[in-house]
Amino acid sequence: MCCYGRLIALNPVVFLQEKEAEVYYSSYLSAIGDLPGGGMASDRFCYPNPASAQITVMNPYQKEAHLKIFGMTGALIKETGLNKGENTVSVQNLPKGIYLFRLQSGNSVIQNKVMVY
Repeated sequence: MCCYGRLIALNPVVFLQEKEAEVYYSSYLSAIGDLPGGGMASDRFCYPNPASAQITVMNPYQKEAHLKIFGMTGALIKETGLNKGENTVSVQNLPKGIYLFRLQSGNSVIQNKVMVY
């Protein structure tokens, strides 16, 4: 098990680069894929967290991405396309709870748990 900085063993995080896989553990983020420039996925791609009206979603990829929001039961709640860079997503119509935000661009996926209050 590899741990860096504040990463702790709760949820598995996998970073794939050129057919090699490294497994890290984080309490905040799960990711499969790579980011432009070989960077690691950030647990801050959705903010503020928790939120009540809208969330800013940072698309770190250099192309459009697809955002899916899942409830904790695994049901797909909402999906939308995102431009590269900063995007705003409304959560004001979602019931209070914890959701999984999954951002996918090509074969790369990053995801984060978000609390709506």
